[in-house]
Amino acid sequence: MLIEVALPILLAVPRTRVLGLVVGAGFHTVLALAGNVPFSALALALYVAFLPTDVPDRLRALDLPT
Repeated sequence: MLIEVALPILLAVPRTRVLGLVVGAGFHTVLALAGNVPFSALALALYVAFLPTDVPDRLRALDLPT
């Protein structure tokens, strides 16, 4: 219950947003493994909206082989 209450707060505050994404991804992964896949899949997909704005630049900078 504590995680469910903390996640919206962590995601709302820019300083704790990355921590909220990590905690939320772990939490919803555990929920999916427990059998609540549709809700967890939707939550994980919506976390994309909370990614930092420089993520595309960081991914391009990785210079992965194509």
